[in-house]
Amino acid sequence: KIKIVKGKGTVDIIDWKSNHRLLSINGKTSLMLKFSTFYYPGWKAKIDNKQSDIIIEKDTGSMLLELPEGSHKVELTFEDTPVRYYAKVISLISLIVVLSFYLYGILNPANKPPGL
Repeated sequence: KIKIVKGKGTVDIIDWKSNHRLLSINGKTSLMLKFSTFYYPGWKAKIDNKQSDIIIEKDTGSMLLELPEGSHKVELTFEDTPVRYYAKVISLISLIVVLSFYLYGILNPANKPPGL
């Protein structure tokens, strides 16, 4: 899941979920970590609760993170971008409209056959 591609140290995975990763890092030297996750807009990295830049590996699209020497808490989170947020809102509104038309068609007495 994580590989040290530069430097010497250890990585302990505290939590690994689809949208949140929490790691404990102890670097004997400065480190470059490679995550087995493709970069997609919305990923944010924090080192010791300070925002950090994610580097994208050119060949694979994997996320890379540089860390200074020492012990660190690394947190990666995936948050919705504005486009994803509005797409979810539009999808929800569309679902409500379709269900409303369906229920109206079922409950409207004008659509029932005569004699019922």
